[in-house]
Amino acid sequence: MARNRFELLLRMFHLANNEECPFNDRLHKIQCLVDMLNRNASLCIVPEETICIDETMIPFRGRLSFRQYIKGKRHKFGMKIYKVCLDGGFTYSLKINCGKEKIEGQSVAESIVMEMLQPLLDDGRTLYADNWYISVALAENLQKRSTDLVGTIQKNKKGLSKTVVDAKLKRGEIIARQNQNKVVVMKWHDKRDVLLLSTKHTDEQKEVHHKEGPRLKPSAIIDYNTVKAFVDMSDMAAYSNSLRKSIKWYRKLACEFITGTSVVNALYLYNKINNKKTSITTFKENLAMQLFESGEPLHPNAENPVEEHRLTEKMDNEGKHKRGRCKSCYEKNSQQHGRDYAVKNTKRITYICLSCNGNIFICTECFFEKHVFKKIK
Repeated sequence: MARNRFELLLRMFHLANNEECPFNDRLHKIQCLVDMLNRNASLCIVPEETICIDETMIPFRGRLSFRQYIKGKRHKFGMKIYKVCLDGGFTYSLKINCGKEKIEGQSVAESIVMEMLQPLLDDGRTLYADNWYISVALAENLQKRSTDLVGTIQKNKKGLSKTVVDAKLKRGEIIARQNQNKVVVMKWHDKRDVLLLSTKHTDEQKEVHHKEGPRLKPSAIIDYNTVKAFVDMSDMAAYSNSLRKSIKWYRKLACEFITGTSVVNALYLYNKINNKKTSITTFKENLAMQLFESGEPLHPNAENPVEEHRLTEKMDNEGKHKRGRCKSCYEKNSQQHGRDYAVKNTKRITYICLSCNGNIFICTECFFEKHVFKKIK
């Protein structure tokens, strides 16, 4: 695909018809893609016993009514996405936070959890979450649907035992209390106090290896740390993301879902089926090459097809970028306006074509004009 055609398609990129937008629907431009991803994910895999819910941020600093600011995130400004993740980083379902999550009689966190876990309830699974989601009310509601809940909890939540919250512990000590609905709240002191809620654990401790030597740690915390890594694994596409600068929020989300979340899910299924351990970088490279091979050649009759020519940056002996005037632009300016005009107005660049001549600088516009003989209208 020619660069100009790609930029034109990107400029016109839409996922929904603007004229058919329902009244007061903030997610109309992207909801069809989210529904498709959730539907396909549920068809590809049956979740195991442990699942995890957490949020992630898609960076965006433009004007948007539901843009979020979260101080502790790497990208502090952006759009918040709720994710239900499985072992290996597989994203089972997505939900975009658009500021309309409140339901009467429930907290925002509780309504989000009950909505996203609706297809996974009543099967004896265990949900792990952080302290924003966890509450005693949520644990009791999930117990009614045969689902356990484990996670850290804030000390100001309702229904907690004051004996546990106010306890003064030394390092390694633990205290736990259970209410009449079998919801266990425990506090364990390591370098600081850790307050946990669980409906399947007790205050049992296991020996773990540490750099300071063997030590005891509550089994609830060991399981919690293991399962919470599911979301980190689902975000591993961020190390080589394909996000582009854009003032259109739905394009940012679409790029992340298609080239990030979907690729990580595909990698998980590929490794699971073929019993391999392929890295995300290698998998992306193989995926790109497969897409190139599946397409028809753009210029089958050209003497010098684009595929044989590559642009690269010219470096000096010290590894610094070397600049020069584009030869084609200089010749055009010289013929039209004279040599003095060409010297002052021809842009200086760092790119050269390896196949033509390593000493001649050429800009991207002239590169495609020189090597592409057939353009797509």
